[in-house]
Amino acid sequence: MDGVIETLKRWSSGGSSDVGEDNNNSVTEKGIHADHAFSTALDNSQTRNSSGSISPLPDMSQLAIAHNSSVTSSDFGCKVVMQGGWLFLVILRGDSWAGHAVESKGEASSGVRCVIRKTDKKGPYSAPYTAYFLHTQTAFAIKGASRRFSEFRELDSKIRNKYASLPPLPEASYFNKLDPIVVETRKKSLQNYIDCLLEIPGAALDVDVQNFLELKESDVKASDSSRGNGNSFSNSAEAVKEILSGNSVVEIQEKWLREAEEAQKAGRSKDSVRLFNNCAVVCAESERSSEAIRLWNLASQLAARSQLQMENVVVLCNQGSLHCLMDCVSIARDAFSQALKCSSSTHVQCEILRCLSLAAAASGDTVEAVNYAEKGLSHAKDAGDDARIAEACVTLGALRASSEVRLAVDSLEEALVLRRKLRDPVGMAEALHRMGVTFADIGYDNRAADYVEQALVLAEDACDIRGQALCLSSLGSVSKLQRDYHVAVEHYERCLACHARLNNLDGQASSLEALGSLYYALGDHRAAVSKYDLALGFREKLEDLAGQAECHKHIGASIVRLGDPSAAVKHFRKCLELATRSGDDAAAVDALVSLGLAHFRAGHNSEAVRVLERSLAAFEARSDLLGCSVCLDHLANVHHRLGDSATAAALLEKSLSVKRRRGDEKGAATTLLRIGEERLGLARAREALESLTQALAAFERLDDDNGVATCYERLGDAYIRMGLPSDAVVMYRKALPIRVESWDKPAEGRCLDALGLAHYSLGQLKDASSCYQSATSIWSAEEDKQALMESLEALGGVLFQLGDHQRAVQVYTKHLQLVRETADGHADAEVLVRLGLSHSAIGHNDKALRALSGALAAFSAANDMNGKALCLQHIGSVRGRMGNVVVGVAALEQSLRLRKEQDDVSGQADCLLELGLLHTSNGDPSQGLNFLEEARATLSRANDRASMSAILLHIGQALRAVGRHEEAVARLQQALVVGESAEDSGAFSFYGGWKSKAACLHELGLAQRACGTLKCLETFEREAAERAKQGDAENESAALVASVDAREELCADDASLLHRSETAMFRALKLAKDSGNPLAEAAVLLRLGQTSLRSGDVSSAASNFRRCQSLLQGLENGQDELLSALCGLGMVFLMPGGDAMVGHSEALEACQRAFNTMWDACESGQKSLSAMCVDTCTLLGQVLMLDNRAEGVLLREEKEYCNPQLALDYLQRIQLAPCWKDVPERSRIKAMFCTADSLTRMKQFDQAYSMIKSAYAVMESANLGSNAELASTARLSQARCEFEQGNPDRAIQILNAFRATMQTVRSLLGEAYACCALCEVYLFIGKLESAVLSCESGISACEQMSIFPSGLLKRLYILQQAAHIRRGDAFRAAAAMEQLKQFSALSSSASSAGLQNRILAAEESGNNLELARLRHASASAQKLQNPNGALFELNTSISIFRKLLQESTVSQGIMSQNQVQCISGLALSLSHQSLIRRQSNQEGFLDDCKAARSILKMFPGHGDDMKEFVEHYQSKPEMAQSVEAALVILFVESDDQGFDVLESLLSLA
Repeated sequence: MDGVIETLKRWSSGGSSDVGEDNNNSVTEKGIHADHAFSTALDNSQTRNSSGSISPLPDMSQLAIAHNSSVTSSDFGCKVVMQGGWLFLVILRGDSWAGHAVESKGEASSGVRCVIRKTDKKGPYSAPYTAYFLHTQTAFAIKGASRRFSEFRELDSKIRNKYASLPPLPEASYFNKLDPIVVETRKKSLQNYIDCLLEIPGAALDVDVQNFLELKESDVKASDSSRGNGNSFSNSAEAVKEILSGNSVVEIQEKWLREAEEAQKAGRSKDSVRLFNNCAVVCAESERSSEAIRLWNLASQLAARSQLQMENVVVLCNQGSLHCLMDCVSIARDAFSQALKCSSSTHVQCEILRCLSLAAAASGDTVEAVNYAEKGLSHAKDAGDDARIAEACVTLGALRASSEVRLAVDSLEEALVLRRKLRDPVGMAEALHRMGVTFADIGYDNRAADYVEQALVLAEDACDIRGQALCLSSLGSVSKLQRDYHVAVEHYERCLACHARLNNLDGQASSLEALGSLYYALGDHRAAVSKYDLALGFREKLEDLAGQAECHKHIGASIVRLGDPSAAVKHFRKCLELATRSGDDAAAVDALVSLGLAHFRAGHNSEAVRVLERSLAAFEARSDLLGCSVCLDHLANVHHRLGDSATAAALLEKSLSVKRRRGDEKGAATTLLRIGEERLGLARAREALESLTQALAAFERLDDDNGVATCYERLGDAYIRMGLPSDAVVMYRKALPIRVESWDKPAEGRCLDALGLAHYSLGQLKDASSCYQSATSIWSAEEDKQALMESLEALGGVLFQLGDHQRAVQVYTKHLQLVRETADGHADAEVLVRLGLSHSAIGHNDKALRALSGALAAFSAANDMNGKALCLQHIGSVRGRMGNVVVGVAALEQSLRLRKEQDDVSGQADCLLELGLLHTSNGDPSQGLNFLEEARATLSRANDRASMSAILLHIGQALRAVGRHEEAVARLQQALVVGESAEDSGAFSFYGGWKSKAACLHELGLAQRACGTLKCLETFEREAAERAKQGDAENESAALVASVDAREELCADDASLLHRSETAMFRALKLAKDSGNPLAEAAVLLRLGQTSLRSGDVSSAASNFRRCQSLLQGLENGQDELLSALCGLGMVFLMPGGDAMVGHSEALEACQRAFNTMWDACESGQKSLSAMCVDTCTLLGQVLMLDNRAEGVLLREEKEYCNPQLALDYLQRIQLAPCWKDVPERSRIKAMFCTADSLTRMKQFDQAYSMIKSAYAVMESANLGSNAELASTARLSQARCEFEQGNPDRAIQILNAFRATMQTVRSLLGEAYACCALCEVYLFIGKLESAVLSCESGISACEQMSIFPSGLLKRLYILQQAAHIRRGDAFRAAAAMEQLKQFSALSSSASSAGLQNRILAAEESGNNLELARLRHASASAQKLQNPNGALFELNTSISIFRKLLQESTVSQGIMSQNQVQCISGLALSLSHQSLIRRQSNQEGFLDDCKAARSILKMFPGHGDDMKEFVEHYQSKPEMAQSVEAALVILFVESDDQGFDVLESLLSLA
């Protein structure tokens, strides 16, 4: 009796066994849950309240019926119902809420709950406000409303007098009411206000409150009435107590058995069956299942004999219920089926079908379970029983949730409607909770949370603590799935409190375990250990061995995360022990795996292998393929750590086989990926490639972006190992967009680092720099210092190689700061070395020394001899560049000694190389070559062909620098052979090939050119091809320029030389532009200008020199090229026709600027500019004296701006400078003769003679007397001095000697100049015959030259004509004039041919602006002889200019230089087209004038008057073409086309 009473007390106490999500071995409720009892035939087993709903029956959740078999089922609950003297054992769903106990809440609240869900900005732009969205929940409805703060204040003014206890509303804010902080603070205050309002009794019935919440009075009353319908099961317990009447269980059993026998004898079979049934129920409770079954068999037989059909149904159902609880589901189904056949009542059949559905579901026959449930639903609908219909719908919803979600939700919604109709809040909460769980199972987390929150409100209103616990647990699970761990913690804390109120130890343990898993996920492992410790205490009280094992396992996992895997080992061992004692083999094997992983984390590799092999054997014995694959993976990890990649790969292949047998596609793909990684570690790159390709295909089939990206990255790694960086770049580029889209920043950073390395291997340094720069940005944002330092190190190296040393310094400075934060002294020293080298590269030698000295101190403190030697080597190099050669050599020799002590052959070679370069650069090339040769001999012992090629390259450079060109060629060819051999052997595979090959080819080409061999042309072409292969447009351009220089020097007689040179130069210019380096573009423009100068094209020369000058303005670098461009403008002025392209003032200004810059540099000690400074001074003197030989060799036209005195000042200044003695003799001789000429102009003949004698002395001492150029300059200067002094005979004598010398050395050019000078003197003194003979000799000399100054030959023809006229020989004078005309025509033809060559070159290079100019020039050459051809060329020019203008945006008053040139060129072409059409009597010339006018209007500052335009712009040189166009327009539009009109127009300008 006492046992039954205690049992019934436990049944009615309520409880829960909610399970934490991560608790794999947690026990689902085994207790007996309340549900509906039989109906109709068992009417007395139910009670109904006044509203007609079924009263909930006792909660049996804590009764675990122990049977003889000691087996219970977690699929069922059950209840014991006693009515009319009968005891019924009724089975329930394991998760049914029907038996939840409720607590009385009294009159504390209204049952209405209102929550401010969110806020939003509303209203017009001019008057915005904040709207507060309210969700009001009653027992049977949820309603929404939107309210402003002003509406809250209005409500408060209405109800404040009635409810004085309300808290005050927050104060109004007029200036920052939309501020997020203000809105959030106000929201909390308003929520507190509403909560306090609804806690006041009767407040929810207030009309003002209902209007504010948009509620109806029926909503509030329904909510209040529902609170009184809580479940109370004390009636059944009291009835049982009344039957027991204080007797013991044994006594009552004996009594009932006696009464049963007496009733049977008396023929009262019904009473006998009832008593046997009741005894059987009590036997089941007292752990005597066999006795209970025997008694039910007796009762069943008696009922059958007595034809008590309904009583037999009761007995059979009780038997079936017990068999379900004993997990004998098939026997139970037979019993229920037999009862179903015996029953004729619809209500009873409905209950039996429900039991059959539960039994079928427990046996795994879901389809049959659904069929039974549907039949039960049909019977319930036939009976019109809403309660049973709702219960059947909930059962169907639970059965269909895993497969037919839509139907499950429909069933649950139907149940919800019926239970709302029945005013059953607990039933409604159950349906809502079940819907929430159903949506959570399919991933609709937000909808799931909404349903469960509604269920929670109902459970709170109904005071259903167990229901609240279940809802809070489900909300916690949903929040955890959404990774909102903090919210999940709040839910589980509340759930824990509910279980504590119920004194539910299992529920508290499960909640604590769930909290532990959440803190584990949050990374708060100490809190996780604390929660699992508390849970462990509850499990120990429950004597739950399996639960204790799980707690120990989770505690161990948390301790591992805390960094103490050794301490975790004891917990995993305890877990193993408890799992073994509980007989849970699966948990024991799981504990073994965890123990093995703990040993692995602790570094106990041998123990980890032993334990994991033991667990693998256990999984194999159980044929557990999943466990086998997991163990194999872990074993592979251990062997990988041990460095045994071969064993790891073999284990992974076994794991792959297991996964494929399981059909685990993702696991197989992941294992294939890992196999590929292990094979990479074994240097089996091709096998790795095969595995990774298979893994990629698998991940693509699975649509696993992360797996696909990882495979692409590993494939890139494989290609890098195979020496195929270009393929690696393709792979990394495929991976990168996936990483970006997935927003996985660390993975994106790693991919960028790998891509940067691949680009670096290909020599694509700019791309590598971009990748590393992006990676550093990511690592900075992620605050990953280690990854950031690695990326900065790589970025600094790339920038250093790019020559961007300034940025390299910035990067290494940041790297150094991070390294010092980590207190890594060795890394600090390494970064200091790189920082020092970067400072040295940009000339900051003092900073470089400080950095290198700091590194040296760090290496010395660490006793790192290799690092010390490296620092000394670089310090020596820096000291040498600073001019402190002695200290530099000492540092290098000390480094060399350390390298010899360390037997570092490569290091010794590096030191010897630096010593060689240092001696070579400081004027001791022989000693430098000795060191370089010693470096080569040293390195030969190391068999390092890659380094050997570099040393041979330096030796070749040194030999070329000292003029030993043949030896240089031999060494450089040897360097090429060695380097290419090393490249073939894969020595440069990591770097994408031999990067110094192009440099070696360049040096070889220069050496071959110095030797005078045409092989240099082929070498430069090879260099250009190599540069193109490397994508180095800048140096490819330089190679083309070098090729042009060599061809012009070695192939001067080649007729196609000019065209080929210009074509190559235009191509070089395009490459230089593509490189984006203005210095490279300026260097090509400078070279183009020099080429044009030599060909006599002074217009192009001036244009190129000016473009070069504009590019270099304001740049720190490129000063040498800028000075050369300035000098080039001076040289253009001295050329025939050059004064028309470069005015005297412009040429003088350019030369003066160049000279002043170089003078300042020489004054500061830059000896390298001394020779150029003297040459520039000579050029400046020639410009000041207008030394233009086209105007005469000896006879000069004196102009007002000729200034020989200033020229003399400059020349004397340079000769007195300290740098004069360091200048090569050739430059000094030219300056001295120029000085003599200036003295001659100033009539200081004695000083002029003295200077000429000094110059001759220098020529003789330097063995330069046979130099034709210098001899010509000397003799002409001497003759000019004699002639100006009035000694023509002496001048003739000097010139004849000069002519004889030129004939001896076979210098036709010198002979031609001598003849021209003689002719001038002979004409001056009247020796006409001699003049004619001299002219004929000069003309003959010119005709024998393939290239000669055209101005010189024209001068000779003019002199010849003048001599014949003065002789009175008109016939020969006319013949000389005809020869001059023919020569002019030939010159024009030759110029036209040259022009066509330049047009072709411009078309090939894509230089459209130059092409348009050349087309216009071609038209000008043809306009007299071929007007139609000229119009064609002009039309082409106009089309090109228009296209260029369309491609650029011209703003009024703001134009670029190119835009000005396009507009001017277009206007000039249109005006010339108009002129040619008028002269050819063609129509349309006025239209051309109008078009030209409209183009000129694009220039601001004038009206439509072309005369005004000319006056406005005539003083601006850059507008010369536009001014010419305006003049042509005026001429074409005038009525008179005579000479007077043209002359008056020209006077405007």
